[in-house]
Amino acid sequence: MKLKILAQAAGAPCPEEFARREIEELTYDSRTAAPGSLFFCLRGAKHDGHEFAAHAYSRGCRDFVCEEKLDLPPDASQTIAPNSRRALALMSAEFYGRPADKLTLIGVTGTKGKTSVASYIHQILNYSSGLRGNPHIAASIGTNGIDICGTVTPTPNTTPESLLLHRAFADMVSRGVRYAIVEVSSQAYKTWRVEGLKFDIGIFTNLSHGDHIGPSEHATFEEYRDCKAQLMANSRFAVIDADDAYAGYMARALPSGTGFVTCGIRSAADFTVTNIEKWKNPTALGVSFNIKHGSGSVALSVPCPGEFSASNAALAFAAALELGVPAAEIAAALQTATVRGRFELIEALPYATFIIDYAHNELSLEHALSALREYMPTRLVCLFGSVGGRSQLRRPLLAKVAEKYADFCIVTADNPDDEPVENIMRDIVRGFSLGFHAYTCISDRAEAIEFAVETARVGDVVLLAGKGHENYQIINGQRVPFSERAFLQMAGRRAYV
Repeated sequence: MKLKILAQAAGAPCPEEFARREIEELTYDSRTAAPGSLFFCLRGAKHDGHEFAAHAYSRGCRDFVCEEKLDLPPDASQTIAPNSRRALALMSAEFYGRPADKLTLIGVTGTKGKTSVASYIHQILNYSSGLRGNPHIAASIGTNGIDICGTVTPTPNTTPESLLLHRAFADMVSRGVRYAIVEVSSQAYKTWRVEGLKFDIGIFTNLSHGDHIGPSEHATFEEYRDCKAQLMANSRFAVIDADDAYAGYMARALPSGTGFVTCGIRSAADFTVTNIEKWKNPTALGVSFNIKHGSGSVALSVPCPGEFSASNAALAFAAALELGVPAAEIAAALQTATVRGRFELIEALPYATFIIDYAHNELSLEHALSALREYMPTRLVCLFGSVGGRSQLRRPLLAKVAEKYADFCIVTADNPDDEPVENIMRDIVRGFSLGFHAYTCISDRAEAIEFAVETARVGDVVLLAGKGHENYQIINGQRVPFSERAFLQMAGRRAYV
């Protein structure tokens, strides 16, 4: 594709002498730059891509998108853009033939519940279409990776960089996918990853204070809230959780005349959840409930416990109904819908229940522990930590929630990155009340899991919070392989012989 065409897509001036240069690939990683590639100088929290332009040039790259003039030889084209991240999004869409325009886009945002709601919709659409011979009509992008026709590719972020996003959309189109369900993080709007995208349905789950606020994330809660609201501003229809305090704010963010529906348990809503009942079997915990809509009512059940699971399922139900899926097919799909890393039961000991969940902030941990408390375990044990280098405000809040619901806490590592685990654990422990002593600190997460298994009692429920779907620990900037499931099962085999 000609450089001039790409520059026009971003509204950036293209040097005339280089306008007809053929661009064969786009990149923002100088290590992958090569002849024929267009290198984007992106500014990040830790690195500035402008500093890597010379390296890209040394690898044969001769075309650059930058925010300021680069010190490069005269054979290098420099397309100056006010915001290179925005330019990347718009040029990526153009480079791949605007694939998002050929898909029905469903976006999901909120502090928690994004992955579950997106996964439910993904499974509903494929179940319904599968009844008609096409089990891969929908694909998804989010925390658990990019899932296209059953092939899952890991992603470094909940919402990938725009280049990866449009590349994935193009792959979907080429493979006959019609629906793309995207988890849209607040960072996705702050860093222009979804610039130019219009969502056919935007879904808002909830919003909580104290999370994602910090030097490397959002400066204030208001900034965080308004980034979330951008999904509503860029949606043609919306589904909103009426129980959340910011439901009205999100509804007001919609363009004038945009239709929307609400779901709720305690609030007046278009879709009302009633008669929630918990259930348990050897392989899952779950809830059954009814959804009232108009003059009708539909019975639903999902293999995930807690009131919040009913809320998530209701949002997915409303979205799927808007997409034309019959209510009976939605109900059938939800009955077996599971989400990797969300309330996964792992068989470790025959006399205790072990659960892996991604709960990593105050709200999600409270939802998880309160749901498990309803099953009246002998003891509710919570193993958790907090990420390093960011979200420091989250740490004592996690401790307060754990103390409120758990009988015993095991404080440990969870993606410490460049920060000493001991410092993170110290911040967490400060959140416990002075009279609370039912906890221990074990810096090595594998050893903490071993301890949890060895000390488990008959009838205990043990929640391993924070990792969920992740199969790694982030240590000193590197992803070190770490399978919580494997450690749990190995510890179980050693403890029960």
